[in-house]
Amino acid sequence: MGTMLISPRLSKYLTKENFFLILCTLFLLGVHAIIPINSIFTSSTSNTGNIVGSALLDISMTPANPTLIYNVNNLVPGDTATRLVQIHNSGNVDFTYKISLSANPGTTPLWTYGDLSKTLQIEVKDNDLGTVYYSGPISGLATPTSDITLAAGQTQNLQFKISFSEEAGNEFQNHQETLTFTFSATQLPGSERPNN
Repeated sequence: MGTMLISPRLSKYLTKENFFLILCTLFLLGVHAIIPINSIFTSSTSNTGNIVGSALLDISMTPANPTLIYNVNNLVPGDTATRLVQIHNSGNVDFTYKISLSANPGTTPLWTYGDLSKTLQIEVKDNDLGTVYYSGPISGLATPTSDITLAAGQTQNLQFKISFSEEAGNEFQNHQETLTFTFSATQLPGSERPNN
């Protein structure tokens, strides 16, 4: 095995302690060469208190339960019963709504009959503008009306008019139907919203 030649001038500095120190220094220099040191600039900022909230969709009516729109007995052919109903958009977004009607038991001649022109008839219209939303046999309103738009915070005045056909015969006597009017609101399609 060969021997390492060291200059006589260096040998006086190459003690065991110095040799260990040199080895440690070389090791640390080698580690830095293998593992790079990353240094980057950083900065941050924040924006607090941002508010994102959902809307309130709320439809209400006058008269409201338990007050009835209709409580009429002893109708005879040729009678009419006209009532005013207010629909309120009590929420904070525009909506569309539909009107529909159901009956219990829904089997009497007042509701269903071979000749629907002889059953009870109903007309629903805007009392201010005159727009008619439905006119025909009362049972036909079981199918909801087309969409009616009502802006947030607004009220619409509707007129409901039930009429009993003058052509109704004796088979229409002594019957009763319990009616439920339903007003179903739906939000307008979502859109891009600016800040308030």
